[in-house]
Amino acid sequence: MKSKIRRFDNRVSQAVKFSPIATVLFTILGVVVCCASSSVVVHTTNSVDNTNTIHRILQQEEENDVMGSCTYKNPWSGTTCMEFRSNIASSTMWWNLDNMQNRCDKETDSTLTAGEGCFLSTESLPADFAGWCIKDVSDESEDSMTTTEATSMMVSAMADCAMNKMACEQFVVGIFNSALSDCGTSDSEKPKEDDMSGNSGNGEILIESFDDPKLLWEMYATSDMMKGYENNKEYEYDNEYEWDYKYAQSGEGSFEIIDGVMVVTSNITSPLISSPVEDASFMRNGLVSLSARSGAFPDVSSCKGLKMIIKTNNDEEYNGYKVDFGYKKLPEKRFAFGYRTNLTVPNNDEFMEVMIPFENFTLDWDFDTGKQLSSCIDNEEYCPDEATLKNMETVTIMAGWIDGYSQLHIKSIHASGCDVVEETEEKDHSPIAQWTCSSNSSPTSDEIMIESFSTPSLDWMTMNDPVMGGESYSDMYMEDGTAVFSGEVKDVPFLGVPGFIQMESRGGAYPDVSCCSSLKLNVMGMEEYEGYRVSFGTKKAKNGFFAMGFKADFDAPIDAYGNVVIPFDMFSVEWDEATGDQVITCAEDPTVCPDEETLRNMKTIALWGEGVGGMVNLHVKSISAVGCEEPDEVSSKSSSVGRKGLHRMLFCLFSLTSISFFI
Repeated sequence: MKSKIRRFDNRVSQAVKFSPIATVLFTILGVVVCCASSSVVVHTTNSVDNTNTIHRILQQEEENDVMGSCTYKNPWSGTTCMEFRSNIASSTMWWNLDNMQNRCDKETDSTLTAGEGCFLSTESLPADFAGWCIKDVSDESEDSMTTTEATSMMVSAMADCAMNKMACEQFVVGIFNSALSDCGTSDSEKPKEDDMSGNSGNGEILIESFDDPKLLWEMYATSDMMKGYENNKEYEYDNEYEWDYKYAQSGEGSFEIIDGVMVVTSNITSPLISSPVEDASFMRNGLVSLSARSGAFPDVSSCKGLKMIIKTNNDEEYNGYKVDFGYKKLPEKRFAFGYRTNLTVPNNDEFMEVMIPFENFTLDWDFDTGKQLSSCIDNEEYCPDEATLKNMETVTIMAGWIDGYSQLHIKSIHASGCDVVEETEEKDHSPIAQWTCSSNSSPTSDEIMIESFSTPSLDWMTMNDPVMGGESYSDMYMEDGTAVFSGEVKDVPFLGVPGFIQMESRGGAYPDVSCCSSLKLNVMGMEEYEGYRVSFGTKKAKNGFFAMGFKADFDAPIDAYGNVVIPFDMFSVEWDEATGDQVITCAEDPTVCPDEETLRNMKTIALWGEGVGGMVNLHVKSISAVGCEEPDEVSSKSSSVGRKGLHRMLFCLFSLTSISFFI
């Protein structure tokens, strides 16, 4: 972008040569420099001690003349100013109008002022001015620090003086000239007890640490969704959301936790199209998203932003990261729910702190491109609301919309700048002391308790179809050792069919029930409702986009508690996302039956009202597995596998025979 120029003094000199990496480094620095408190702050967790050289360099700096300045808009932080300085007495490669203009043109909405600095005098310095980050761009033939870029840095709620100093030294490899008398240890490096000390605004609240994760994380990738779309072409989707999967950007990814670090790998590639596409709307953006859909989220309503301990060391810088949280959405949006912003992570071999103010998030963003349409600053109605900050319900980290291979390493996610940090008593997620299918001892009962609501060990929450444009609602609360799940299932307007509500568990310890035959619910319905379903596990269906887990129907006894026993071979992973009905039963194809891995650790359980409109009022006392037998005594585990293998062979043989009849 061509910058505007204001001429105050045109000093002619030879062109200065400076490292092309300077632009990239100052873009990184731009994350912390500006005159606004909405800066995204990035600094490493390691510090650099170069105090031995600071005194000499600052003496040199005082002799430098300001040749001009560039005021520009940093995409993350707002208005920023950079001064171009040369030591006329010793420099042979001064800044001149041309190379200052070239440098300034690299910034957005930039204005070059020749012969004048960022501030007219020391008296005009803003109150939040932290100091200068001075970068040496001298020619090899010159003495060091004879030609420099000096970028103004500001103290904000998210960046104290020490943070600015660390960012300058680590990312720009510059010298920080502080304007403040006290520029010591960063708040983020103070002892934990200081962070938790009360109303200082510097407290932190842990959301997730991957050395001991509390939330259940799931990945979605457009490549998987396109395969599901290909398998469901006969489904009548809304015309607005029909597309040819051949024109969709591919998004492939994986994730794993290694030594307390979540490693998220993604690969976004555009389709190879031999001929031009007539309708550009067919080009769908690829993405890979990692979501903690639910769990115990802390109240962060007193905090100012998110902080992530993170790193990425891709071969090339990748700028397609985003982060969002919450399920709130604008009424006119069908699928674009949650508050979203860009996640900027510079390439670095060391873990760093990336801090994102909540005011950088917005509710108004485009579903197809992921880009913000209106910012929180433009319209405060789009800023994260208190209800969402009190319980985020979900956090998603994604890569997409831009081609490239990338890998994120995440240690933890926090809320920072918190005024009030209360010590909360952590729920005991340890499994119930009981015999399970993996125990070495003999069984004391044929029943294994998964959750008793008299002493719940799992985290429970509700989720409804508004995440997909519906209007259903629900609530869940505990009363006298009972979980009360109530709400109403309404039609999803653009589909014209009933949606869903659910109470679901996430995280926690689930017992091994792989030697059991059935799931048992001790429940009572307060009114007639025919759309009850139960699901467990995170295995995904081959058909469909989002269908996850093994699901079955059940009827609840009315006005009296009773036991509902559902054999595991009545569950299926293949069910219709619109209605919840099974599309392939376990009896029809054993490959859709609950697998042993899932029965060893269900990871999640959900009770649904789905596919049938009406009021839901269900009281739940417990969920357990029954028909459990000691694996050593029963060869059913091995024979079950054998029977399943036989069923698969018979199923395949039947399929081939059927095909031969039609040939």
